[in-house]
Amino acid sequence: MMSFSYHPIGMHFMSLFGLIPIIYLCYNIDKLRSLLIVGYSYGLFFYSLSFFWLIYNQGTSPLISLITFFSSVFYLSLFPMLLFFLFGIIKNKDKDFSLFIFPFIWVTIEYLGSFGILGFPWFVIGNSMSPSILNIQIAEYAGVYGISFWIVLSNILLYRILIKVSFKLIIIFLIVLFSPGVLGTFLIDRAYDRYNDIKIGLVQPNISQNKKWERSSRFYIEKKLLSLSDELFSKGAEIVFWPESSVPMMVSSEFENTIIKKVTKTLNKNRILVAGMMYSNNSRYFNSACLIDSSGISDVYNKIKLVPIAEHVPLSTKFPSLSKLNIGAGNFSPGTEYNLFNYKRVPFGTMICYESIFPLISANFVAKGAGFIVYLVNDGWYEKSPEPIQHFNHSIIRAIENRRPIVRVTNRGISGIIDENGFVTATIDEYIDGTLLADISPIRYETFYTKYGNLFAVICFFVTYIAIVYFINMSKNDIKK
Repeated sequence: MMSFSYHPIGMHFMSLFGLIPIIYLCYNIDKLRSLLIVGYSYGLFFYSLSFFWLIYNQGTSPLISLITFFSSVFYLSLFPMLLFFLFGIIKNKDKDFSLFIFPFIWVTIEYLGSFGILGFPWFVIGNSMSPSILNIQIAEYAGVYGISFWIVLSNILLYRILIKVSFKLIIIFLIVLFSPGVLGTFLIDRAYDRYNDIKIGLVQPNISQNKKWERSSRFYIEKKLLSLSDELFSKGAEIVFWPESSVPMMVSSEFENTIIKKVTKTLNKNRILVAGMMYSNNSRYFNSACLIDSSGISDVYNKIKLVPIAEHVPLSTKFPSLSKLNIGAGNFSPGTEYNLFNYKRVPFGTMICYESIFPLISANFVAKGAGFIVYLVNDGWYEKSPEPIQHFNHSIIRAIENRRPIVRVTNRGISGIIDENGFVTATIDEYIDGTLLADISPIRYETFYTKYGNLFAVICFFVTYIAIVYFINMSKNDIKK
């Protein structure tokens, strides 16, 4: 049922009761081995239904796509397996307390799943509620993990009511269910200290991945990007944004680049262009965002969080033969600096594609002073799939966590503008070429989440850790007796 809360079905309200069947099943299983099997089976079912679009990766062969899909599903299913195993350790000693602690365990496992080379917080359950704008305003304080906690707690309380109807439980459930929405009405539409408005333009070229890397398409792509940019500049755009890896070539810091020369001819002191490009510097290759002014490339941000295997092969620096593996764009070097761009003394953070699903990357840019956030995205790898809308919805929560306008520009959609309250104010639909011209109002305000990051998730981790240690020790003492 939880899969139905994500797109393509997108019935987000189902997340508020979609966990009840699995909670019922696990609550009535005593053997830890059985809970491991049930947890892993739940993961296989959920991720297969929600993540099926990995099969349609146009960046590699059908065989590699299938291997990637099954490997991802098998790996990610380990996390719900661990979750229900930990739940079982506590449940076998104190069934009532296990239900209380379950939301803490859930958030802990989601949080741990975001770390490391294979960290992948795409299906954090809180993201399923992104269409429910009032209810997700709590992200300003607790981040997306706070939304997850609320969803799981709502499921637990409803489950308790279904087991045994209690007026007290019904009241508690209703308070929990409606509290985020009530709080959201007070958090939304507040006044913020702002910079002057900036008129920005987005270019969505809609280039198929199958054609993008054909040598014969290079001139056509350049001409299209430049033409759409000229159209935006003629309408008053001050900054124009191109998507990730917008041009099918490597741009170098060490020699003159034809495309950069063409771009600079359209710019002046009041116009800049920010483009996603493959960028080489000192014999290293990066997936980068380049700020271009009338003098050429004046600033660069190198993508910090690279997609494992598709963009960067782990351990390839120690074992060069691994660098030959490729299921996507290549083997880039990761960036190391949260480099802010500036326009007329307004700093902004520019991130690339996959980085938008990691909350702390955006928060780090805002903590350094970014007045608005930019995501340069491709999303052309998985045609006619729910991937673009699933990816887009992460940006809604990033806007609320940091109270910053979001500028999102993609190759094939969905490009758009999201305000600091999470409302989508303008979009370019999928699989069409087009432009978008809009005024944005950069903000200076710093949220609790921006300051303290995933503090709520960390608290959940320590609560879970203390509970697990306590009940494991209790089990050991029982064995000794």
